[in-house]
Amino acid sequence: MALLCWGDCCPVFDHFGVTGGIYLFKPQIEQTLYQQYNEVTPTGDRLSPDEQLEMVHEQYPDSVITAYRPGESSTRSSEVTLSTVNGPLTVFLDPYTGEQLGTLEHFTQPERESRSRSWG
Repeated sequence: MALLCWGDCCPVFDHFGVTGGIYLFKPQIEQTLYQQYNEVTPTGDRLSPDEQLEMVHEQYPDSVITAYRPGESSTRSSEVTLSTVNGPLTVFLDPYTGEQLGTLEHFTQPERESRSRSWG
């Protein structure tokens, strides 16, 4: 009887192990996935936060800037989070040139639910 119960529970434990591992190593996974957005080559002086925010505002005039994260090191990009009509958006900037390195959309809960329903 105990062996039969173990067979029913084992897939659940496997799921917990995989999702827990992903959550545990999330910073390392994101660093690898978004390396082209995160890493910059220092070229002189950094632009001020105000200059960087102004550049983003010019590119996205109908959005509201909700967060700014300066790079933690001289080789790390800056991140600006926006509230747009289509939902939250993070813009990665080279803090030395102001060049946009890429964007990352954030899904809201209703979007996640509708996407999961449509996929399966």
